[in-house]
Amino acid sequence: MVDNKKGDTMNNKIHIEKILTNTGEETLKINGYFIHSKYNPELEAKRLADKYYVPHNAHILFGYGNGYLVDAMLERSQFNEPLIVIDPLLDEGMLKVKKDHEELVIFNSTIIEELNFHLRDFTKGIRTAFQVFCLPNYDKLFPEMYKKILLKIKDVQISNQTNDFTLLWYAEQWQNNFTDNIFHFSKDFSLTLLHKAYTSPIIIVSGGPSLNKQIPLLKKVRDSVIVIAAGSTIRTLLAESIYPDYVVSVDGSEKNYSHFEDTVFENTKLIYTTINQPKVRNSFIQKCYVTDMAGWNAFSRYIREELKIELPVLIGGASVANLVFSIAQYISDGPIAIIGQDLAFTNNATHALNNSQAEQVDEAFLVKHKAFQTEGYYDEVVWTTRPLYSMKLDFESIVRNNYPNMPFFNCTEGGVKIKGFEQLPFTDFCEQYVTDEKVEIIKHDESQHIRLNVVKILQKDIKLYGKLIDIFNDGLKVLASNHSKTRFEERVLKKLDRIEEKSQELLKQLPIESIVSPITMKVMRGYLPKENETAEETYERIYNQTKDLYNELIHAIKKTKSYSKNAIDKYKSEE
Repeated sequence: MVDNKKGDTMNNKIHIEKILTNTGEETLKINGYFIHSKYNPELEAKRLADKYYVPHNAHILFGYGNGYLVDAMLERSQFNEPLIVIDPLLDEGMLKVKKDHEELVIFNSTIIEELNFHLRDFTKGIRTAFQVFCLPNYDKLFPEMYKKILLKIKDVQISNQTNDFTLLWYAEQWQNNFTDNIFHFSKDFSLTLLHKAYTSPIIIVSGGPSLNKQIPLLKKVRDSVIVIAAGSTIRTLLAESIYPDYVVSVDGSEKNYSHFEDTVFENTKLIYTTINQPKVRNSFIQKCYVTDMAGWNAFSRYIREELKIELPVLIGGASVANLVFSIAQYISDGPIAIIGQDLAFTNNATHALNNSQAEQVDEAFLVKHKAFQTEGYYDEVVWTTRPLYSMKLDFESIVRNNYPNMPFFNCTEGGVKIKGFEQLPFTDFCEQYVTDEKVEIIKHDESQHIRLNVVKILQKDIKLYGKLIDIFNDGLKVLASNHSKTRFEERVLKKLDRIEEKSQELLKQLPIESIVSPITMKVMRGYLPKENETAEETYERIYNQTKDLYNELIHAIKKTKSYSKNAIDKYKSEE
């Protein structure tokens, strides 16, 4: 008997019959359902593989059975696409995996709860293209499990689609921001100076509608806790005369500056990332702190190897609050409470009062923003959107992959349920962890700030950008010199290989990741091979792909070069 630990309706014994077909193959009948053909299982599997196979998709099969469909999918696959198999009958060995399949990605039902995290690892190159299907009748045998698998896959698609859209939309802005922020680095502190500097409780304040009810208690305990505001939440706090100790800002958009532009912060310190909107820094009088963020490998390498700066590389996500949660763990061993982290439209509102982005939510709003319902804080159903839901998933990912070594709680008392967080009323958190002792905010000596000759650094980069543009222009000439229309000539391939080597060597020395990554992603996805391509079609596809890549990169590098020149001119004019 397979114990139903996943909420399915499997309360009866599983009865498996093994039946020989007329072709001599074994078929299976489970609880009265055939899961393979009772006449010719291998032929049926090939037909199903033809039906379900989609080139360049990750294929996720619910049900292993005797492995016929797995064999057929492997044979049908043209481009080595990922194949993931899940079967609850593997839980207690009721089915056995064929020796030929032991190296494949095959799970029992215990994987389902964390399937979304595993899918991110297995399908990094696929991102959002998933083809999900099941053996015949498996959706009848295990309906709840199959439904949960579909929901988990949808979670991954939502998260990846949101991240990809953000990357494409803000690529140029982030690149420009990084260049301008280098000047701020040269007068600020690395966040490494605050590593485990505190033991006090930390309150992470986000701007969801539920924050309104937590404000009175936050005021009461204000001096006994460290208050960190997430981005635009600062407007709500200032309206209530609450001045946080730190504000974290990661948003690179011009709109982000609007939350800060009419305010001068005398004591509150900014913690910002390398791609944050640079003008935000101008609203803060005191020296601030800069941190790096995971996922920007080329930027991180440039900061470490070219600028010789040590910054912590912290895990962020779709929301500034994701990064704030990582920062809180980095700077303190004390307990953490998050409030105002609704990620849903509590009381038909988008944000807390006095937030400049606050809107009332009605039916038209839900339709416009493609809202959908999900599980709420109190096990109710709440409305959310893809961007908000992506933030929830990122919180869950942070907790799963880097479980905090201090107590942490979701004290929002509203919004979505964030799995992995213990839910605790804010009053209970304060009673258990907050004392009357006043928190002293650490101050660092002026001599500890980062020191850089920014003009010299950017001038060096400008020269390298020029060399890179020349290299890719040479690449276009080499492409045009190929005489054949069906293949690349040997001399051309050798020259293109040298261009690849030279360009990669320069790219490693330059902070150009933000604007280059979406180009690579777009060009790689836009020229995927077709099934049964002719030699002419393959040549034409690769030729156009390479030409498109070089042209796009030249355009992007010219822009980045201009950002560096503009940053130097701006700096000199302000001296």
